[in-house]
Amino acid sequence: MDVWRRMIRAQGGDPDAALPTARESEVILAPADGVLVGLDAMAVGVAAWRLGAGRARKEDAVQAGAGVRMHAKPGAVVRAGEPLMTLLTDTPEKFAGAREALEGAVTIAPTDLVRQTSSSSTASPEQRSITFWGVFPDALSPFGLFFPTLLH
Repeated sequence: MDVWRRMIRAQGGDPDAALPTARESEVILAPADGVLVGLDAMAVGVAAWRLGAGRARKEDAVQAGAGVRMHAKPGAVVRAGEPLMTLLTDTPEKFAGAREALEGAVTIAPTDLVRQTSSSSTASPEQRSITFWGVFPDALSPFGLFFPTLLH
């Protein structure tokens, strides 16, 4: 954070200034129990852009508080109804386009298909390495197989 604060000061900014916040938010919930094994980064980026975090043309306005706040990372065990991400914007009409971009962007596998490769009782779930094993249906992976390993 020290480097970040120096960069802000070097550009004439105040690193202690409050960051912009969006006026509106909408939570995207986990549709099922399981392990978050897939998250389409392009879809999340398009959703953020549609919320106002980017522009299509240079003359378009950008909303400084718009974007997507992630609550679960790939490898996390999630329960149906728990927050996966929060959509942020000043323009509530933009939620529909962001939700559309996120359709199919999240893949949750049943926990019985996931084997923990690190069972250290002191490691948090985010710190544990997990391996996904087996042959998954094509709906879960364009290659039919899904063997990512998350390292800590």
